[in-house]
Order: sequence, then structure tokens, then C-alpha cells
Amino acid sequence: MMKIELTVPQGMLDEEERAATARRILDDISRGEGFSPTDTAVARTAWQIVVHEAVAWATGGDAQPVVKVSFPAPMLTDEGRQVFITKIAAAVSPLEPWIYFEAVPDGHFGVTAPMRAAELIRGLRAAMKAEEAEEATAAPIRPGEATAIDPICGMTVELTAGAITFEHDGESYAFCNQGCKAAFAEQVAV
Repeated sequence: MMKIELTVPQGMLDEEERAATARRILDDISRGEGFSPTDTAVARTAWQIVVHEAVAWATGGDAQPVVKVSFPAPMLTDEGRQVFITKIAAAVSPLEPWIYFEAVPDGHFGVTAPMRAAELIRGLRAAMKAEEAEEATAAPIRPGEATAIDPICGMTVELTAGAITFEHDGESYAFCNQGCKAAFAEQVAV
């Protein structure tokens, strides 16, 4: 479960505006390029959005809203941070909050027991695929291509020097984050 907390100075937003802002954030971060309505609905289940109104606020200047995004560390990439900053900033416009990320160590989240990012990704992927008749086949990196498709989440991954890759049966696969890589490694080890 990932969480976004928006804290605003007291009186900046009324109750209705806080609820509408939370819904906009959830809507915006749950949509992805190529997502079906089922994918979006499942993505929504992975998030908790909380809007706080601070009772006390001290600053040397004007009080500015703050957004904290708590996210599993293995799934938090520079590209992902940029996507979330862009989506959150648009959802809370014109508030212009400071946005920062809290990387939750792997295994430091869960419901009934500690969970790892690979387990979270596997569960979300299974839910997204539940209504689809056929699983997509994992596609290895193609020689000469500048991008590849993450076989776990379907994101397009740039094949830069720092790309996250995994070798299996003589083929290389690329991943958007360490959590997807771990989920794939567990899947092919079975």
C-alpha cells in the first residue's frame, strides 16, 4: 500500500475542497498510459490519500502545503518520482506544494504480515490480469532497441547504462524498478 499525505495550513481548504483534492490525486495517480479501466481500478486499491489540515504551523515565510509520498523503496525510481511529482502537482494546482518522497524499506509494510515490493507488485498484477483472458508473454530485450517492456508491469523501460536487467534462460529482460525485477525472478524460479 502506498500513501500520499497532503498537509495544508488551517483554513486553506474547506472540508469539501479537501475531499475533492484527495479524489483528484487518487484519480490522477491511478491512471497510466495504456491502462484499461480494470487496470485503473486495481491501481486505485494500492493507494491511500490523506489530506490533513494543520492546526499549528510555524515557518519563517508563508505557509506552503506539503505532500509526502510514502512508497516502497525498491519501486521508487527517479523516473517514477518525476511522474508522481507531475501528476500530484497537477492534481493540487494551484496550491504549489513541496513534494517529497519517503522510501519505505522493503518488508516494512503489509497488512497481516510484512510484505516485500515484489509481493505487492505480484498481487496488483494478478488483480489486473484477473479479467483478461490471456497473460502477456514476457518479452526479452531486442538487440539494437533503445527500449524494452517490463514483463511484470508493462512499462516501457529505456535501455540506458543504468537500466535494471535480469538474465534468464539466455535472455535479458529490463525492469522499471527493483520490485518488478524481484517479482519476475520469483516468477521464473517456480
